[in-house]
Amino acid sequence: MPAEVIEGEVVEQRAIAVVRPLQSAEEALADWQGYQRLTHAILDQSDYQKVQGKDFKKKSAWRKYAKAFNLSDEVVAETIVRRHDEKTCEILHNPEKLQAQECSCPTTYARYRVRCLAPNGRVTEGVGVCSTKEQRGFSKPEHDIPATAHTRAKNRAISDMIGAGEVSAEEATADAPDDPNALTNVEERAYQAAWKAASDEQRDAVRAFLAGHQYKAGEFVSRGKAHYGEVMRKLGADIVP
Repeated sequence: MPAEVIEGEVVEQRAIAVVRPLQSAEEALADWQGYQRLTHAILDQSDYQKVQGKDFKKKSAWRKYAKAFNLSDEVVAETIVRRHDEKTCEILHNPEKLQAQECSCPTTYARYRVRCLAPNGRVTEGVGVCSTKEQRGFSKPEHDIPATAHTRAKNRAISDMIGAGEVSAEEATADAPDDPNALTNVEERAYQAAWKAASDEQRDAVRAFLAGHQYKAGEFVSRGKAHYGEVMRKLGADIVP
């Protein structure tokens, strides 16, 4: 295009490019049909999980897609949060010797960002989060919560890479209804504040009470609704309605 003079300066005009698809409609349709044929060929019923009446593809399905499309992945960022016990936490007693992830306190939250790479150089990233707020009763939270967050991030990155954009089964379970036996967010915060402010005698009384009702370490928040009032009274705190 011709140059334009503005206040004594020569400014070259550039054409505004229109964003257009790299494929024709027929080619895009053929690729999508190929994806559907691949899905029917490599997935079976074991690769699906029913969540609230709908079928969602599980981790195994997305790993099959990654192999079929020759995709690789890497962890870009990792965050793991634990609920530290003031009496038993190794880090609180020996902060100069241990890293934050090395103590045995219950894991309550994990967040991963995973990058997916294709042979043609295309890159996508997925973020996955998991916490005790959404799925109750993890048998091994120190493993299950980070593993679930990592799986969600990886599934999301793969799904975005191949253009499916689907929600995986591991992501869908995050939206499932909360366990009615678990404390609400408000109750959990009130309990944690009360525990922090309580005396050693009050904490010991709560430990004995929970042990007598067969609570394992870290389980009160996930299933202690019925005993919330009694625990708060033993801690000398007001009960949140």
